[in-house]
Amino acid sequence: MQLQVFITATTAMNNLLRNPINLTLIGPPGSGKGTYGKKLAANLRAILISVGDLLRDHVRRKTVIGVEAAEAQQRGELVSDGIVTKAIYEYLRLSPRDVHNDVGVVFDGYPRTLQQAKLISPEIPKTTDTGITMGHGQGMLISEKMHVHYAVSLQVPDDICLKKALGRRTCTLCQKEINVCDINEFGYRMPPILPNNCPPRCDTHWKKRHDDTEEIILRRIHNFRSSAHPLLSFYEKKGKLINFQPFNGVDDLPVLEKIVRTTVGLEEGGKNR
Repeated sequence: MQLQVFITATTAMNNLLRNPINLTLIGPPGSGKGTYGKKLAANLRAILISVGDLLRDHVRRKTVIGVEAAEAQQRGELVSDGIVTKAIYEYLRLSPRDVHNDVGVVFDGYPRTLQQAKLISPEIPKTTDTGITMGHGQGMLISEKMHVHYAVSLQVPDDICLKKALGRRTCTLCQKEINVCDINEFGYRMPPILPNNCPPRCDTHWKKRHDDTEEIILRRIHNFRSSAHPLLSFYEKKGKLINFQPFNGVDDLPVLEKIVRTTVGLEEGGKNR
């Protein structure tokens, strides 16, 4: 089927010339945010900030953020706005100052709610109801450094998202991310993503995440759908939404990259026009 791409975005060149270009990928579990985020960030020479990876690191280290995140994840619920924003804020605060280069950041999984989007939108007054105490200059850090210039909505049917999420694996030997699911339905053609040049019998070391069960994934998809409409409407009304249907999975990455470059005003090589 011919690739369908719907773009509802306008450019804001004056702002882009003054600020780093930050993008966010929005989509349900299994839509490919993680895969697209890594590849898109690498190709655009941007910094990738994955909320899932950040939270899993906190869970592994058993921090205060990690304990609260783990409890929500085990229930298949979205982690609260305050906890997620605080995790990103702490990452930015402790990271080198050059974490934001001229190209900017690709956010994977943030913002997930309208409240989070408003928190990092510079034109909306900030409150302190997120659990973050903002000292002098910290509100500016959150508003400007985390400000999302454009949101990319990955539009994938729930049935396919469920199958892709259930097919996720990680090799405990080479740490590569794998997806064993083979999709060929509803016009979507997404073959398995398998590792190359792995050690012998690598497939015997492929492990699923403990929370990648059908019950929990379905609950996550439901939670995403419940909060996605106002979030997407927020960016659409601002003229900052790019709707994209990845009918061919990661093979459509060049198409998405070209759309992003054209929309935000990037030349090849990642420099602002």
